[in-house]
Amino acid sequence: MIPRLALTELRKSFGARGGTTLVVDGISLAVGPDEFVALIGPSGCGKSTVLNIAAGLVAADAGTVAVDGVPIAGPGPDRGVVFQQYALLPWMTVFENLAFALRSARGLRDPAQIAAAVDAMLATVHLSHARDRLPSALSGGMKQRVGFARALLIEPKIVLLDEPFGALDALTRAHLQNEVLALWERAPRAALMVTHDIDEALLLADRVAIMSRGPAATIARIVEVPFARPRRRADLMESPAFNHLRAELLAQLTHETELLENALAS
Repeated sequence: MIPRLALTELRKSFGARGGTTLVVDGISLAVGPDEFVALIGPSGCGKSTVLNIAAGLVAADAGTVAVDGVPIAGPGPDRGVVFQQYALLPWMTVFENLAFALRSARGLRDPAQIAAAVDAMLATVHLSHARDRLPSALSGGMKQRVGFARALLIEPKIVLLDEPFGALDALTRAHLQNEVLALWERAPRAALMVTHDIDEALLLADRVAIMSRGPAATIARIVEVPFARPRRRADLMESPAFNHLRAELLAQLTHETELLENALAS
């Protein structure tokens, strides 16, 4: 089976003529249709760089990114991106932000068709009541729901999520995680999510890819998440298997972080 998203031997350096740093080296990862993969690793190892390369926002120095076997050459509507910092146009209402995405990514022009699609998506993410509000009148959780709605509305082949809950308080984060979990279980689609949160990765993902310490980070290990769907947070938290796997991943991350700290100190 051709993967929905295939990252092959990605290599990326940053810097100027005064010196460059090899951030990621030889990253290979595949995401299947309807598969949710979480990417975790020590801080600064290049997780967001990998996601930005997959999104076409950053060009790799070497390696390829392909969607359904077709190499990409930049951003495209086949990939929807959910950012940590919302990235909403502040002068547009919620409806206008989503309508703009439809016109830009899918080329829709018919006002009735746009309105029907936007209103249906707002109902899906429980934001119909906020249709005509500006982003400044929304809470953080509501803004991120708009971000999810925008990414899904363009009907991408894969959704890329860059720490989508990172800017939220703990309660809002947990609530939105539950909503996203329910949404994905109702309508599965390919997703690659960067996160620092092991519990979040195990709650949402089918597989967890662990990056090694940077610089020159790569994929150190890929772990299958064995918990059946549908999942309930309360059931997982009480599961010995969940707690064992969480401890295992935490030990791996701690090991990679210690290697990084030792390298910086030497």
